[in-house]
Amino acid sequence: MPEKLKIGFIGGGVNSAVGNTHRIACQMDNRWELVSGCFSRNTEINNQTAKNWNVTRNYTNWREMLQSEVGKIDALAILTPSNAHFDILQESLKLDYPVICEKTITATHQE
Repeated sequence: MPEKLKIGFIGGGVNSAVGNTHRIACQMDNRWELVSGCFSRNTEINNQTAKNWNVTRNYTNWREMLQSEVGKIDALAILTPSNAHFDILQESLKLDYPVICEKTITATHQE
């Protein structure tokens, strides 16, 4: 079997409606491994999520994560509320991350 692809999550903490679902879904075929994340702006939830899911590369803010994970992950899943997608997506694409974002990318017509 080929080496597992590495994925990072921005958003999707244990208190979210989508986080655990995405974690399970990305691992169902045994081809992906969740290796890093910035799961929540709330430090307690962020740390609890990383601990529960055995993710050792846990970041306190998404910008730091994007800078630190360049070349270390194969894809980035954006699991934040829709109004936060645009800024995260813009920065992710500037750094050449393949992005998975299944909700709206922008919140306003101007974006």
